[in-house]
Amino acid sequence: MRGDRELPPEFVPLGKGDDRHVVMLEVSYAALGLMSTREAEKRKKYEDTLERLRSDGWEPVLYTLVLGTLGEIPSTAVLVLEELGVRGSELDKLLADIHMIAINKADVCIDGVFES
Repeated sequence: MRGDRELPPEFVPLGKGDDRHVVMLEVSYAALGLMSTREAEKRKKYEDTLERLRSDGWEPVLYTLVLGTLGEIPSTAVLVLEELGVRGSELDKLLADIHMIAINKADVCIDGVFES
């Protein structure tokens, strides 16, 4: 119960011995030379949340996926996706899609600058 509402089964507190893992994924973009800085910023952003989860008995894992603003996909991003279980042709397609999203977004930003 929360207040006077019955919670759906997926929100019922876990019982003893239940899986208490929480997987968090933060996706961000940064200029090529600032990727490691952006990753550190994102890790810092979630420090308190991760600590609160741990103190409540959860086992959180934070993945940070930092991609280049011009479509660069660093090897660390590939490793994160593989660790999350994305492999083979699915990984190749996802990487191609991510690359195209970044390229299209960069085009929109550049067009906006020149139209101003």
